[in-house]
Amino acid sequence: MANSQNKSSSKKNNLESSKHHVLSEGVYDRLPILPLKRAVMFPKVSLPIAMTRQKSIEACQAAYRKDKWILALTQREETDAEPDVNQLFEVGTLCSIDKIVRLPQGGMNAIIRGHQRVKLNRIHSNTLYYEGKIEAYEEENTMDDKSFMALMEEVRDSTLELMHSSNDIKAEALYTLKNINDPLHLLNFVVVSLPMPSNEKQELLRESTIVKRLEAIQERLSNELQIIELKRMIHEKTREDIEQQQRNFFLTQQLKTIQEELGTGQNHDVERFKEDLAGLEITDQQLKAHFDRELQKLERMHTGSPEYGSQTAYLEFALKLPWNQSTKDSFDLKHTRQVLDKHHFGLKHVKERIVEYLAVLKLKQDAKAPILCLVGPPGVGKTS
Repeated sequence: MANSQNKSSSKKNNLESSKHHVLSEGVYDRLPILPLKRAVMFPKVSLPIAMTRQKSIEACQAAYRKDKWILALTQREETDAEPDVNQLFEVGTLCSIDKIVRLPQGGMNAIIRGHQRVKLNRIHSNTLYYEGKIEAYEEENTMDDKSFMALMEEVRDSTLELMHSSNDIKAEALYTLKNINDPLHLLNFVVVSLPMPSNEKQELLRESTIVKRLEAIQERLSNELQIIELKRMIHEKTREDIEQQQRNFFLTQQLKTIQEELGTGQNHDVERFKEDLAGLEITDQQLKAHFDRELQKLERMHTGSPEYGSQTAYLEFALKLPWNQSTKDSFDLKHTRQVLDKHHFGLKHVKERIVEYLAVLKLKQDAKAPILCLVGPPGVGKTS
């Protein structure tokens, strides 16, 4: 067991030394290039890559046969089926191929692991695949250690919160995130895990200042958390509305059942009044709200109660009034006096007061005239 661990450690050290050897001495002047369509490789992160393009397959096979080193570059346009070298970003990642699997239908899957950010220096022509010379793309850190570590922990905490808020939480991803000690490894792991477009991830890969990359990632994490919180609030509000609708429906059905058991059943008067109200097409919302309240009051009443008759009579009278009809007022005082004398004997002071009332309205039609109240025993002509 110890020998196996020593061999694994030795292999890792050899790979790291080989990487520095490549970049420092320029052994790989012609490094195979793997164009990536929707993925961006970062150092210290492993990704499975599915390949169907022949140039990508040839580049991967050539690198795997030689020493497993390959340059992963993201293409500028995802829609390009066969991008040329000018359609690839210059900044990419030096990767090693851990495993390749040839598929029966002709494609290939590979697991590649990123090691170091590099920049494409020169392109070499090759009929089978792209090749290029690379140079190191160094990191810059302008922040003091305490501030840097504080920002790193803030990024870690925000990522953990985002993962816990997600419906698809992978236990291994949470474990990895909690146990990463290398700041660059943590930064790259978070970027790969975030749901970001490939062009935004490429911008983070190209950014040479670590602090700016951290700040950009933290801003993105904050936006994602805000979106999740808004979705949660909308979902909660929708759920409450649905529950209220279901509760109202349930109570209404119960009320109908109780009314049927009591023999009250469906109130045809209420339905008739509702039809009459709909036919009036009342535009005044306050008036419509008043009628709705009166109909609800009638609906709650038992048909045998004394108040039911008076409430029904009130609604019948109120709904028959010409709410949407109006006539032009006539202020012919002479004709008014003739009509009053023809239909009513005596009542001199009453007739004079009515004519006087109309005369004031004729002179000033927008005046707020007082309400006339006719008082007398039955049969003297107050109504007519």
